[in-house]
Amino acid sequence: ALKAIGGGAAKALPRLIEGMTKEAEQMRQACAEAAAAICVDAGAVTVPVLIEALGSENPEVRRLAVTALKQLKRDGVSAVPHLIACLASDDQAFRKAAADALAAIGQAASEETVPQLADALGSSNVEVRFLAAGALKTIGKGAVAAVPALSGALADKDSGVRFLAAGALGSLGVHAVPAVPALTTALGDENVEVRFLVAGALQATGRAAAPAVPALGKALGDSSPHVRRAVAGALKAVGPAAAAAVNELIAALQDENAQVRHLAVGALSAGGEGATPALPALVSALGDSDPATSEAAAEAVVAVSVAAGAAATPALVAALGEGDATTRRLAVETLAQLGPRAAAAVAALAGALGDPE
Repeated sequence: ALKAIGGGAAKALPRLIEGMTKEAEQMRQACAEAAAAICVDAGAVTVPVLIEALGSENPEVRRLAVTALKQLKRDGVSAVPHLIACLASDDQAFRKAAADALAAIGQAASEETVPQLADALGSSNVEVRFLAAGALKTIGKGAVAAVPALSGALADKDSGVRFLAAGALGSLGVHAVPAVPALTTALGDENVEVRFLVAGALQATGRAAAPAVPALGKALGDSSPHVRRAVAGALKAVGPAAAAAVNELIAALQDENAQVRHLAVGALSAGGEGATPALPALVSALGDSDPATSEAAAEAVVAVSVAAGAAATPALVAALGEGDATTRRLAVETLAQLGPRAAAAVAALAGALGDPE
């Protein structure tokens, strides 16, 4: 009957929770179902009772409380400090449930929840830090206020915390720009999965990651192909500033991983005039065994040449005289796009009039 009444029976909630501790299983289950229904229907008025229930010695009561608070979302915001305290519980399942509840509340009420989770990243308890970082990652773009704390967490002694902090920053995209210095340092993390997520987070900040280019260039030599791929993607996203890593990107065109080579070509293309020294390597990449990389190299040759103007002529003239038919044709077409800027190629173009193709 109390379950059917719903929110109107909120005053009976303490007695129902007490009933969940009885020996009779049928009684415990009925009380739990009625309590859950009342909490969902009554909303915020049940929070004080649920907060008290979080401290119960009975695991079923604690489970009901944390589940109800998760369902209440914004209405459960006053329970946030108590849920954070639960992250230090000896009950692993309860800790995880409390973190899930915090994430749900945080998604609905980030302004009130995120600062408290950010503070929890400074806890001396590694479980608290780990679960707080995970909740912030789940909250996603609403966790902007935690960027400073997440930046600090990239140096946490626990690799799991660092992993989740990097993932949380990655989910923030351009809002994580203030974390670029910390992310740059974290490219050298000893954990490969952390390095992978760090590179992804830098990529998500786009051109704002320009200060990280030297470190990204060095990271193109990472032992993990997954990290190298993420790093090459970050350099591509940086745009013209990627040209500062032109030598490392040229070397990456020989990477054993096709995706790394493809992204390195894209980064050089985005580098514009600054990538002019890479033109011979890009011409060579036209013959890459990966069709996508070969096609991207053709586009990069044109993009870099047009940006470089006359400075691109020597590499295009060399391609005109040494490349296969496809390469020679691309060289001619690119020189045509340069127009008057390709004047130094006149003799080579005149000689090409006798080309059999």
